Amino acid sequence: MWGKYWEGTLCNDYRDVQLDPIAENITDKFIRTLPPFHSVYIRGSHVEKTTSEYSDIDYLVVGREVSGRCYNDEIDGIDVDVRVMSEGDFRSCSDSRFLEFVPLKCVAGDDMSLARIDLYSVEHDYVDKSKTLRNMLINPVCNGYVRDEYTTKKYIKRLLRSCFDTVGPKLGIHTRSLSYCQYFFAQEQSEYALLSAELLCYYLNNTGYDTKLISDSIVLIDFIEQHG
Repeated sequence: MWGKYWEGTLCNDYRDVQLDPIAENITDKFIRTLPPFHSVYIRGSHVEKTTSEYSDIDYLVVGREVSGRCYNDEIDGIDVDVRVMSEGDFRSCSDSRFLEFVPLKCVAGDDMSLARIDLYSVEHDYVDKSKTLRNMLINPVCNGYVRDEYTTKKYIKRLLRSCFDTVGPKLGIHTRSLSYCQYFFAQEQSEYALLSAELLCYYLNNTGYDTKLISDSIVLIDFIEQHG
């Protein structure tokens, strides 16, 4: 499944998108578990309508003060990934940071997600992206530390999207789709086409923890860091 991509200008306005019954039911239950908040957003494939039988549900919770927390949960047998930000941090998000959450649909509270972004003008912090990726490989206390199938795929997802971010602004394109991320990156950086394709193939088809592939992928982290 290729998903979608945006060209030129990204308009995050999903007020008219209707959630499917399962996502709507999970969202209602999830909101009832939360302490007081400013707003809650569902994001990713359930907003884009690109879900599969393996899709989890991603939420962004904008709280009053707490920020930077991520956690996983399960509701009615469906995995739920949650990121928490403070209202102040969300309001001050750079375009590049905001793109990490897109697409967003507000499901509770005051909607702060409506935005128009010129994709040619986005400036990414490549050094920070490379540090985050290295942390996932070497820091056992890091959320998402690579140690099994789940965390390996989480790492590959972040890596391929970070690789794409090195070419996205030049092309005026943004996407969450890993297939498009790999495609556009490989078109611009052909020397990494095979490695990025192997990572995508592993993400889509494999199980377990491929030590050699993860080790080989460090060259992509080096590329991202040098790009900055």
